Amino acid sequence: MYIQREICNVVSCEGPARLERHEPLARWRERLGRAGFRPLHLGSNAFKQASMLLTLFSAEGYCVEENEGCLTLGWHSRPLIAASAWHALPETAAVSPDVAVVGGAVM
Repeated sequence: MYIQREICNVVSCEGPARLERHEPLARWRERLGRAGFRPLHLGSNAFKQASMLLTLFSAEGYCVEENEGCLTLGWHSRPLIAASAWHALPETAAVSPDVAVVGGAVM
């Protein structure tokens, strides 16, 4: 699974061995906000499903948290990656104001 290798690289490597260089969630929020997008709340079901998947796969040490409308996957207390949903405001929407953008950012 691709994300498994990505998470492993983020957690265990530094310097030239670290291949994955991600931007913080706050920077993604700022960038999407400037582009005319607003966050959509993912809802409690997304959090419950993500938490249930962690328990199903015996993911000891991993945690799911909600962070200002985004879901974050963490290893112990270190956030690894975030998932969020965004929608375009009507004045900036190219196709429709109901179009949603779903993306992820690493903490």
